[in-house]
Amino acid sequence: MAEIIVSSDSELVFVPNLFASEDAYVYAIFNKDDTDLLSRVNTVIDSVVEGGLYETWIEEAKILAKQLGK
Repeated sequence: MAEIIVSSDSELVFVPNLFASEDAYVYAIFNKDDTDLLSRVNTVIDSVVEGGLYETWIEEAKILAKQLGK
């Protein structure tokens, strides 16, 4: 879906697989000229990856899903 959106608007750039696990894939679409936003998002992503937070969140979500019966 993300590829379709980007292909229809030349002002957008597609950043695939910011985070990936066997359970989820995360993508981002930015305006090509919004370098400030891209820089801020990259800072957050670096922090999340370095801290192992994404994996922690996935595991917590799995536990919660089991508790909810999903």
